[in-house]
Amino acid sequence: MKIKNEKGFTLIEALVAMVILTIGIMSLYTMQITSIQGNSTASQITTAATAGANQIENIFAMDYDLLIDTDDDGLPGLQDSQCCSNGNDPGGVAVAGCTAKADGCAPGPDGYAIYWNVAVDEPMPATKRVVVTVARTDRGVRKNVVYEYIKAQVVQ
Repeated sequence: MKIKNEKGFTLIEALVAMVILTIGIMSLYTMQITSIQGNSTASQITTAATAGANQIENIFAMDYDLLIDTDDDGLPGLQDSQCCSNGNDPGGVAVAGCTAKADGCAPGPDGYAIYWNVAVDEPMPATKRVVVTVARTDRGVRKNVVYEYIKAQVVQ
């Protein structure tokens, strides 16, 4: 007896097609996860940038004489942004081993900490260099958004 030539897919062909489809779907799934993570990172950066810009507006609204280099180190850089001048974080929690204190700090939104440092007569007389750092620790890694501005003394 002869086997008739049947048309259609064999079981092997169907399994190969399912494997290829599964690989394609998993690739789309991976792209979706990466996209969500990228959007989350962008949202965090936007939040930090907005918090920093708001703090800069507050600082520039301050009187020139009230903007003080409290540790009198003349350094406005990131080395001064581990904790506030009282040794705590902006939320009031003590920071262990804090050696570099910021000239000012404030709590930011969503767990961000805002630090600012002042250098008097830097880069020239009658100016103050202000560095605002918005910091957040995410998965054990500290992430910063840094703004640097110069405030001039207004002579009337």
